[in-house]
Amino acid sequence: MLTACLLSAYFIGSAKAQEKQPRTVSVQFGCIVFAEDHRSLAIPSAQGKWQEVMLSVRYSSKPVKASLVDNELLLYSPSQLPSPENPAEPLARVKIPTSGNQFYILLLPSAKDQPAYQAIAISMKGFSYGGICLLNTQRNPIAIVLGGKPKGIIKPLKPLILAPKIPDKGLITNVQFYQPKSKKPFYSSNWYLRRDIREVHIIYLDPRTKRSKIKTIVDVKPPPASLPGKS
Repeated sequence: MLTACLLSAYFIGSAKAQEKQPRTVSVQFGCIVFAEDHRSLAIPSAQGKWQEVMLSVRYSSKPVKASLVDNELLLYSPSQLPSPENPAEPLARVKIPTSGNQFYILLLPSAKDQPAYQAIAISMKGFSYGGICLLNTQRNPIAIVLGGKPKGIIKPLKPLILAPKIPDKGLITNVQFYQPKSKKPFYSSNWYLRRDIREVHIIYLDPRTKRSKIKTIVDVKPPPASLPGKS
């Protein structure tokens, strides 16, 4: 009877351990602003160690491997890592979708009395170089017209990914954003799109001017690795 109980406990424990088996994914980060002046993050790596990631408000970070537990990634300050003796509060918690293995994590400033960053995970599926990712942080949906053609509605905090056809020399195209039921765009500009760059555009409300603004973060495709023996 005791043996049966021990075996039962073992299998229950094994099942729970399997449920919390770490999952490894590739992540890269974009940051709209340095919240509380945090310019770097520490993430749990696939090797069971902490890995520091430098943040930029202009460029995406390089892809790194991160370890998840229960499909959640915790982001810490490199100067305040958690330990059994001194637990630390994370700078952000981000739920990663259960499908996929490559994600872009966009960091936004949080409200008061919340972790420093609000993190949004965006699947990289379909977001290749030459692509555009649009994120609307305002309350109302926004319509986008690209090159004179409607391209969809950007719902609040729901990324919209576009993959325009771009020639080798690049593409200059007009982009317009519209508020609901408005016939006049609140934003109109010509964008220069390149096949070796993917862009993340965040639409936000400037607290100082109370007007909508656009923040752009770019990810430049790295040059191809040179073959051995060639410079």
